Amino acid sequence: RFGGDEFIVLQVVEDEQKTQDTIQRIREYTAEYNAENNQPFTLSLSMGSAVCDRRTDTLDSFFNKMDTSMYDEKSGKKHKHYYRS
Repeated sequence: RFGGDEFIVLQVVEDEQKTQDTIQRIREYTAEYNAENNQPFTLSLSMGSAVCDRRTDTLDSFFNKMDTSMYDEKSGKKHKHYYRS
């Protein structure tokens, strides 16, 4: 837990596709949870990703890239109709 309702998943990957695969699995698990649990709410997530370049990124710049990516997705949801996952 990073703060408030924000969580971070860190993983060592060889390519960006592995990160996108992880994001997709999280979306699928969330959709599964929503479908199988009769709750008075629908769980939804905004997720972003960033790759840390150890040669140029500081911890702050890396977190900033992650935050920007997540807020870009969140902002896009306000303008598009997504299925609830």
